[in-house]
Amino acid sequence: MVKNMTKWPILLIALDLVGAIIAAVGILKFIENGSFNAFLLIVVGFCLMLPLILHILKPVSYTHLTLPTIYSV
Repeated sequence: MVKNMTKWPILLIALDLVGAIIAAVGILKFIENGSFNAFLLIVVGFCLMLPLILHILKPVSYTHLTLPTIYSV
């Protein structure tokens, strides 16, 4: 029995980590003084985290599945 091993894309994980750090810095600065630059850091951080989320939520192709056929008499 062979297991289907999927590899995590290391570049997307690194991009997600950088985005999380930038978003965290932006949140801390936004709490501290509420500047527009801090809000932009939050938005940029979340945008950098988006590719990994989209990769995880990518729709699975169901081409290998067949629906049961119902025969009428």
